Amino acid sequence: MSDLVVEQIHYFPANAKIKYYYKLTEKEDLDAFVNSIFQGNYELQQITYSISGTSTGKVVTAPKLTSNSQIIIDDEVQEGLYLVRIKVYNTNSGSVTIEPYLNGNNALRYSISASSEFVIYDIFTKEKGNVYHIQLPSGLALIEFSLTRVFEEGNRINIPQILNTNGNGTITLRLRKGTYAIKIPYTYNNSSSSSYTNFEFGTVSTSLGASVPLVVSSIGASSSGSGTFLVYLKITGDYEDVTISVTYGSGLGISFTFGLEVEEINEFIQSTNFVTQSITLSGSEVTQSILNVQGSGTHLRLKYASVSGLTSSVTQCQLQATNLNRSSTYTTVWDFLAGGTSTPASWSIDQVNAVQLIANGGTSTTSVTITLILLYEVLAGELS
Repeated sequence: MSDLVVEQIHYFPANAKIKYYYKLTEKEDLDAFVNSIFQGNYELQQITYSISGTSTGKVVTAPKLTSNSQIIIDDEVQEGLYLVRIKVYNTNSGSVTIEPYLNGNNALRYSISASSEFVIYDIFTKEKGNVYHIQLPSGLALIEFSLTRVFEEGNRINIPQILNTNGNGTITLRLRKGTYAIKIPYTYNNSSSSSYTNFEFGTVSTSLGASVPLVVSSIGASSSGSGTFLVYLKITGDYEDVTISVTYGSGLGISFTFGLEVEEINEFIQSTNFVTQSITLSGSEVTQSILNVQGSGTHLRLKYASVSGLTSSVTQCQLQATNLNRSSTYTTVWDFLAGGTSTPASWSIDQVNAVQLIANGGTSTTSVTITLILLYEVLAGELS
């Protein structure tokens, strides 16, 4: 990496119209950015970062912050709920920590490793008087900034599993009338010698008083695990403020890393059925029947599956189905250990007549309870 000669200093003149996308490696976009929503100091520097999925590096000239700086949006954008993405490169020799806005966050953080590319995700509800701001540390090179109004034309909130908490933090969303799926995939690490049953991570609550606890069935001493919280909310008024709160508190020696996906699902929910099944494992393989369709010509479409309660002692956890493409034997359609704890958002498995979960607690004698959540649609007609 090499520094260019010219250093520029900006003090948020805010005299340019806000754009919804800035490619900050291009001079025109950079000038518009620093004259509208940026406050701080930077210098231009050449950086090299890897192109995702390849072994190729890309060299760009980007503004590297030379002091702690911030992005501020105080006006000019249409009212609504926005997803913010800030693509950065950490030029520092050590990791840096970012605290996103998230409409009132007080403890959730991102950690960006040294000499690495990262996308900061944030949430902002714009209404009269609301101001968005995020602090950015010295040494970050800014590559792209975008602002997307969510729940327009089918888009959604999708924050990868990169948010860190040690027991506190909030995310607030203003959701308009409709039905929503809120998915929170997580991993945890318990460094203490204490174990917990029905551990309450936090809650999903609304401004009209609804509250849903987010509970991990068991956390073993000195263990790690993963799962997905799945909550469905129906907003019947014009809008409600929905708050996702992490409330288990610091000092327990338990850290979580989690993500967030919020999707409007009005059409999806009408034809969807739900089933949950818990299995207790203690050192041997268990096969649990989940669904068995009765009636000639009737079959299922699997839409979503997630498992909570997995620990490091679980050596096998697979969802299997029969009559997939007229097969008479069970076929694994999702491996929760290899593929993660929940299915991809676009997952859909058709032509299923029976479903089972097969899991193994390994050699551990400690009981582990895992819980499967399965969403499916019943279809009629002959299998094609």
